[in-house]
Amino acid sequence: MNRRQSSLLCVLCVLAGTALAQSENENAPLRPMIQVQPEYPESAVEQGIQGYVELDVTVGERGTVEAVAIVSSVPEGVFDEVARNAVLRWRYPPEPGREPQNVLERIEFRVPVVPTIPGRGAPAAAAAGAFGAGPRNACVREQAKFTYDDRVEVVLINACDVPLVVATCASGTRQYHGRWECTTTERSGTLLVAEDDPRVGESTLVDGGAVALTFTDRLVLHRAPNSEYWWVACTLADASCREGASVWARSLDGQPASADPQGRSAVTLARSY
Repeated sequence: MNRRQSSLLCVLCVLAGTALAQSENENAPLRPMIQVQPEYPESAVEQGIQGYVELDVTVGERGTVEAVAIVSSVPEGVFDEVARNAVLRWRYPPEPGREPQNVLERIEFRVPVVPTIPGRGAPAAAAAGAFGAGPRNACVREQAKFTYDDRVEVVLINACDVPLVVATCASGTRQYHGRWECTTTERSGTLLVAEDDPRVGESTLVDGGAVALTFTDRLVLHRAPNSEYWWVACTLADASCREGASVWARSLDGQPASADPQGRSAVTLARSY
């Protein structure tokens, strides 16, 4: 084979490879770039109801969702509306000139688990009902979740009327990939309050005036896709809970993802996905 024939063969190989890649891309299913997670119905949380919704999603050339139809749901009708409203805000990769495509999506609804550690305090659900000592984990709710290629952004809010100090640990991304990444609102100089709290943006002195914390109505954490995150919430007056939360976050931060969060905590934790 001469040089000209060899060059022509290489060109044909490149063209064939490009055509194959384009064909594979065209046949690849559409995957959302941004996923707004639905709000979990409070009545379902209170009753411990879990389930799923399957939806037929019509995606336009700009990547916006043009229509959503419920295919099936369990339990029927419980999560349909919140699932549809959330998916209408999803975004897919745009492609000018592309015909509308239909994608089958499934959203799982799982109530956050609030486990009890034997011999280590009362369950968070019981503690939430009492204003005294103990974690107030049930006050922390997930408001929104946004899924990107390499991470998931979760927005947490306070559903109670008392300011909270919150410690969180999540499976990390980037330099924290494969390890736990932990933080506390005290470390960031904030206190988590309800969305309609008039004190948002103002500061208060705590611990005898030694520390100033600013009221905020949202806590954002990042985690790896398909992973879990843990938290513990305490009132300012509960020094024991605050200390336990701080010690837990410090002991787990940077540890391998195989480390058991519960095994490192002296206070009751809550978990979600």
